[in-house]
Amino acid sequence: MRITIAQSIWHVYAFPCFCNDWSMGRAGKVLKTVLEKYEISQGRLAVVMGIGSSNVFRWANELRDPSSETLLAIIRALYKIDPTAAEEFKALYLTGLGHETDFNH
Repeated sequence: MRITIAQSIWHVYAFPCFCNDWSMGRAGKVLKTVLEKYEISQGRLAVVMGIGSSNVFRWANELRDPSSETLLAIIRALYKIDPTAAEEFKALYLTGLGHETDFNH
């Protein structure tokens, strides 16, 4: 089952309890893992997103957590660069929620 971008971020609004301690730093860890695995530079992601590379550096090094809107922007940018990387980012980020593949129940 393919998960849409909207479904990927849906948990942020539907399950706010998961977006506090559990997710602190999680997006950064996942982002760093995906960027390294798919050999995508922080600079390249920043250019595609239209932001400064220092922002991507802060997320990837867990100095700052991206907002829900920024998570969507990261996913969209990854799709432009490498759709497989975007899918892996979503899957890894959602792992542990228990809802990563079952949004219809």
